[in-house]
Amino acid sequence: EGKHNDLVALFLKPYGVTSWQEYLKHLLPIMNAAVIQKDDSGLYYFNIENSADPAKTKILFEHLALNQEESYPIKPDFLHARASPLFKTEENRYLIMDPVLTVNRLYNSIFFELLRIAEANSYLNPKYASFFSLYTFDFIEKFLSYSLLNKIYNKTQCYKLSGQEIKKKFSVESEPDYYVRKGNKVFLFEVKGSIVTGIAKQSFSYLKIEKELKSKYLFDEKDKQNKAIRQLVERIITLFEGKAKYDEAANARTIRIFPILLVSEIALTTPATNFLLNQWFKAGVDKNDLLRNNKHRICDLVIIDLDTLILYSQVFEENNNLLETMILKYYAA
Repeated sequence: EGKHNDLVALFLKPYGVTSWQEYLKHLLPIMNAAVIQKDDSGLYYFNIENSADPAKTKILFEHLALNQEESYPIKPDFLHARASPLFKTEENRYLIMDPVLTVNRLYNSIFFELLRIAEANSYLNPKYASFFSLYTFDFIEKFLSYSLLNKIYNKTQCYKLSGQEIKKKFSVESEPDYYVRKGNKVFLFEVKGSIVTGIAKQSFSYLKIEKELKSKYLFDEKDKQNKAIRQLVERIITLFEGKAKYDEAANARTIRIFPILLVSEIALTTPATNFLLNQWFKAGVDKNDLLRNNKHRICDLVIIDLDTLILYSQVFEENNNLLETMILKYYAA
């Protein structure tokens, strides 16, 4: 919050609150009701007349609700319901339309709201003009993933380095996002905050979805840049050639690679997407003679969403070999 007070203030203003603590105080009960509290019909209604501060509560609920008196243009990916997961049924009475959309309103939808505000007020900070990159790179790929993985591996005896540490200490430009080695087992992490657009999802077209996945996770034809999967292949080549300056103790002839893709969107962990990304990864391995001749030392790509990692981070930290155990069990399944 400290570096972005003006942005936070603009975000909070429509809700009638002045701090993120007050924002959560009002929103969390709605999320709780969406998950737990329902009447006999399976629905949940809010009546705000008896709330501690009806006037302030109404400002917030009105901002989160659709109503029958307005018409809404058609938008892809349920954008209206994602932004406003409540429905005003009558004065001071609101219905939770969908529990999942309501809970996601506190998490996924908040990003798009901040994106809209940041881009409209880019004069506050030059980085706001490219807020999506600020969020995906600075927050997800650096702050969030580093914090989680540092926490999980904090009590282990593994040799571990974040991409930032590798770049700073070893002046390496093509570094993994996070590197962990335990004996001859190397856990190679690549972190991506990219998302599949609502337009692609709602197209229900395999070709359109495949094209978008390729541009974000394999190779961007427009920028001519390798993405996560090809980057993982490049890192493995460096390790097998014995050229990884950041870990000279690693034996290039005996190490075994466990490639892990951390993603911010849980939809990317579905079986079909997992299969497709693994096919691209295996194709990349087969294109290189060194990797092809040593692919018995390269495991399949594992895809983990950050929400799952956040949920179990405390358990993984307290049981310092558990994440490794879970990954190995996944391969054995």
